[in-house]
Amino acid sequence: MSALPRPLLFALAGAGAALAVALTFGELVWWAARPAADAPRDERPADAPQPAPPADVRLALAVSPGVSAYPGTATAFTVRVARDRIEGPVAVRFTSPSADISAADVVIPDGETRATAQVVVAPGAPPGTLTLAASATATADGKEFGASATLEVKVLAPPPPAPRLAVTVSPYLKAYQRGTNSFAVRVARAGFDAPVTVTFDDLPDGVSVAPVVVPAGATSATAELKIDGTAAVLVRKVAVSARADVQGVAVRAETDAGLHVLPITRAPVDLVFAYDCTGSMARHTRQLTDALPALAAELGKKTDARYGLIGFQDTTLAQPLKLPQLHGDGFATSAQLVGTTLRNIRLGGGGGEGDSSMDGIAAAADLPFRPAALRVIVLVTDGTPKKADGRIKSADDLAKHLKAKKIDQLHIVALADERKAFEPLFEGAKGAFFELKTAGGTFDALMTELGKTVAAGAPEPTIGKVDPGDKAREPVPPPPVAVKPPAPPAGAEPDEPKIEPPAPADEPKAARPTADAEPPSTAGAVAVWAVTVALFAGAALALGQFFALPGAPPAGGPVALGYGGGALVAAGAGALAYLALGALDVPIAARLAGALAFGAVLGAAVPLAERAFSSAEVEAEEVLELDDAPELVEAKPNIAAPKPRGGCPGCGRAIPGDPGERYCMLCDQTF
Repeated sequence: MSALPRPLLFALAGAGAALAVALTFGELVWWAARPAADAPRDERPADAPQPAPPADVRLALAVSPGVSAYPGTATAFTVRVARDRIEGPVAVRFTSPSADISAADVVIPDGETRATAQVVVAPGAPPGTLTLAASATATADGKEFGASATLEVKVLAPPPPAPRLAVTVSPYLKAYQRGTNSFAVRVARAGFDAPVTVTFDDLPDGVSVAPVVVPAGATSATAELKIDGTAAVLVRKVAVSARADVQGVAVRAETDAGLHVLPITRAPVDLVFAYDCTGSMARHTRQLTDALPALAAELGKKTDARYGLIGFQDTTLAQPLKLPQLHGDGFATSAQLVGTTLRNIRLGGGGGEGDSSMDGIAAAADLPFRPAALRVIVLVTDGTPKKADGRIKSADDLAKHLKAKKIDQLHIVALADERKAFEPLFEGAKGAFFELKTAGGTFDALMTELGKTVAAGAPEPTIGKVDPGDKAREPVPPPPVAVKPPAPPAGAEPDEPKIEPPAPADEPKAARPTADAEPPSTAGAVAVWAVTVALFAGAALALGQFFALPGAPPAGGPVALGYGGGALVAAGAGALAYLALGALDVPIAARLAGALAFGAVLGAAVPLAERAFSSAEVEAEEVLELDDAPELVEAKPNIAAPKPRGGCPGCGRAIPGDPGERYCMLCDQTF
């Protein structure tokens, strides 16, 4: 150590002294002068973070990561809390800068960790993402603790109204039997433009309308009504359905229309049976009456037929004709009525040569036929005609009578062997001969053939013409119906809220002092602490220099300059060290480093100041010895001589004392 330069040696000694002083007295002064631990709330800057609560009282909040909702709907989401040393309910409030979303406050009871809330989106809210702030508050030990979280709410665009469809057709669909007619079909769409298929349901027998398709982009099409000959004349409603496929979803519309089946204008036919009512016809009567419906069906295809009946036996034997009154004019529109009447006639009579066929035909010609009707007489007998009857005396007389009555057809149903006998009767009206024997056990084939023969002579039916169906009215789609949006899923389960460990309570990082903005109380504490350390460190060095080092004590000037200047410079160096190390969150280390800097600067300043003073003194002495030395006076024997003063061999400074006992603290030499 003795080999070290004196400034370095004093610097080490001063640093040790300052450290010892800081550890013993300086820290006590710092503790007494430290800033207040809990500054008033109103003195804290508005944007400064709040101090962390005690480590054993904490609260955390978590919400669903995000929810979606349509305008005018509500969506549920979950709120979770975590708490430490907090008992009682936790109130959760929701706020948003936007008026388009809101949520009612919820309370999580004591012992529970979650609750369900609902975010409500106002009707008409525009699509987008909005923020809902959640804040939880709870009370513990008389203090209120809080936590916060944020919920993102995605407002979805409302779904468009459902596609709509309307259909109309002509109010009346008219056509004649065996005729056709066209009519208009119109549709109106809303929200789509796909093809529309229109079908017609509940149509009666004999009536058909093929489905029609209204193409995309079109609003109308033409349908065709077809009615065959079997359709009955009627007026009724039919159902009309329209269907379109819009992205896999069927869109339907319905309406109805009136169907009017008009009768065709058939040729009128008045047919009269001149029937042999003798006893031999008993076995044929049932067969004839059973086959009359076949005749009527064949005639009904193209004619408007009426039926009459004249029964004959033998007028020459005073057996009168049978003239049943089917209706007022002797005709019936039902062939079945003729059959029923015939079965009720009592058969018998006859007995002469031949039967009164000519009188029966003449009586049939006398019935009141319709003026425009086809006049037909059908003779049914199993005998031969008389050569001269009771009224008609010959075939020529019958021919004249038939022509006078404008009979159009005369058909004879008789035995084949008797055909030649009936041929003269065809002179008055043309017709056909049908063999009664060929009927076998049934008259159906015979009556069907007879009906075809009669109908062949009738004019074709006149099918009236109708205008195309009345114009369909303009269809109007139904008013839009708001589509109820699908319920978005509830908010996902939030993560478990985590309670973060609090910042150190003794020195919150956010409140750490800085060189730019040192709180006044902290600056005062630093000044008091630094002055204390400097005073005690300087006192330690002075005492050491006066009592521990050999040689004479230092003069007052070096002491004042060394200790005073060193204290000022050491204070600045220590403050800089304190602030620099304080930025690293080690305040106590900064204070100790400042103490070391204080002592080192103070210790180094003492010998430097002393050397400066010593050099000045030596220079003064040299001048005195050369220029102003007094004359030497011879010493008196009785006067004690002063002790000689010598200079240091190293630095030349004058140091009083006896030789061998003088000590230079700068050069560390004794001489």
